[in-house]
Amino acid sequence: MVALARPGFAQTPAPPSSLVTLEKEVSLKIAHVRIKGPTNAADLKQLTEAERVAADGEKAMAAGDYRGAEQDFLRANVLITVISN
Repeated sequence: MVALARPGFAQTPAPPSSLVTLEKEVSLKIAHVRIKGPTNAADLKQLTEAERVAADGEKAMAAGDYRGAEQDFLRANVLITVISN
């Protein structure tokens, strides 16, 4: 109970619903490509980079940096979409 009153433990507001939707969309696209399986080394490298950037976005979102998270998810979306086409 005492820990709740300490400064520095303030909760960040919930992420915008559009950011949550973007995160889910990117996660689903990555999962689809992972299941389908990259067909060459360049696609595998692209998938790995998209996964890394999406993970950075998740960390930023958890830290309350919604602008940074959005940028990461948008970048991951572009990276994964190139493979999907």
